Amino acid sequence: MMQGVAVGWQIYELTNDPFDLGLVGLVQFVPLVALSVVIGQVADRFDRRIVVATCQVGKALAALALALGTATRLAHPRRHAGHPVRVGHRARSKCRVSTRCCPASCR
Repeated sequence: MMQGVAVGWQIYELTNDPFDLGLVGLVQFVPLVALSVVIGQVADRFDRRIVVATCQVGKALAALALALGTATRLAHPRRHAGHPVRVGHRARSKCRVSTRCCPASCR
């Protein structure tokens, strides 16, 4: 969640356009809806600990990419276009699987 706020803030700082900020929110929301059924199947078929660990590693790599892009001043709104999708997908995967392992992890 905090990563999504950081991406939105950075996009707004780069573009000063509320429309782009709205697109970030949309791009974060779409994977949550679109992949719900798929992630449910993954949670049922594979070891949940491995799925959660994979999602956590993916989120960490996405955060590292965002930090490196910011630090090297290579950050550009078009380059960040896929970042909210990756974060949204991993957040949905982790939450869906984690609630079955330990229900308090997504609250």
